[in-house]
Amino acid sequence: MMGRYRVALVVTFLMAWQSHSFMIKISNNFCTRKNNVRHSFTEGNVQTVSDTDENLEVEKISNNIGLDGIYLVSLPPLSDDAPKIVRDVWKWKDIVLGDGRDYFIPRPRALKALSGLIINTQTANVKIKECAILSNCARLDILVSLDSGEEEADVKRIISAVVSSQLEVFQAKKTERNAFIEGVSSLLDLPGMVDETIDISVDITTELESLLEIKSEVDDILRHFSFVAAGLAQRASRPDRDVVFRPFSSRDAHIMLQLKRTAEVSKEFTTMKTIFDTALSSGKGARNPKECPSLNKLKGYDGEGKYSQAAPPKLAREVADDVVDLIIEPQVQKGLQRLRANAAASSITYLRSQAELLYNSDDKDSAKIVNRLLHEPTMKLRDGVEVDVVKIISSIQEELESKK
Repeated sequence: MMGRYRVALVVTFLMAWQSHSFMIKISNNFCTRKNNVRHSFTEGNVQTVSDTDENLEVEKISNNIGLDGIYLVSLPPLSDDAPKIVRDVWKWKDIVLGDGRDYFIPRPRALKALSGLIINTQTANVKIKECAILSNCARLDILVSLDSGEEEADVKRIISAVVSSQLEVFQAKKTERNAFIEGVSSLLDLPGMVDETIDISVDITTELESLLEIKSEVDDILRHFSFVAAGLAQRASRPDRDVVFRPFSSRDAHIMLQLKRTAEVSKEFTTMKTIFDTALSSGKGARNPKECPSLNKLKGYDGEGKYSQAAPPKLAREVADDVVDLIIEPQVQKGLQRLRANAAASSITYLRSQAELLYNSDDKDSAKIVNRLLHEPTMKLRDGVEVDVVKIISSIQEELESKK
């Protein structure tokens, strides 16, 4: 009994700052116009509406060309009607990975351990090379970049297998732990909250697999995290509530700290860093009147205290539209450019290294030939166009042999 009372005191202390007040509700749909194309944003997803379906498809392909193999897998919304497995995973997530309420206590050990398990689990078709996890009271987002393969179903299978195995271990051990020890272990990020010793099988379909939500379009992924950082994303833990835009709310701004700590855990991963840097830039801009002047209209409307005033819904909606137009969309495009540059640099380095194996380093004539033949495919790679490396190397080899 004393253990339960201690946990209650700890939880009360940590959650006292999170009392909620009534706030204005704004639409979860935002629009912006560019080049006669309207972008309709819903929970960080973009729908491009133009005169024809072909225009829509062309823009989507253009945004994501050369950026295959990046996926965002999310836990489905939490509700009383959600399947039991979903509710159980939310409970496991809150205890093991943190629910964000105690955002000043990071969980780098648990997050890194789970990311490592995901990276080390592979199928015959897919191998993951990068992973980052955002866990807070509103969502569980698992972001991955593949080393090989482009099978969406396999990505879901890997993540489902890892999470389901951890849930199984957690539930089996739960009866052996008392509530106080469990709470302290979680808060202190002690070793063992994520079991790194268990065998994980991807040969068995889990109940969770079909329920996980997945995004594969990179611009949608960038928008999702940008909306999260800006405070404009729907909360999966509260799917029945409308989005509330409060750019000057210190309570809502703590998502920026959560994103920074998520980025810190995965800082060695180039793709993950680029995506989170984009989100953080969006979050900063969404609260900076110098970047979006209409934000000044919402100053004084934070809706936090008992006597604080909420902004008129129409005004909040108009300012949110400006944030999407002036901050989020430009940052998404910059993020896409950086990701393409990263992908191109890696591909160009590999292509050049293969070509340099075909001649001696002191053979200047051969070097000139190779540089000339590499120019066109290099420019294509920089533009995000895929090239056939084997075919290019073969043609270079033939050219060098013909000059002998």
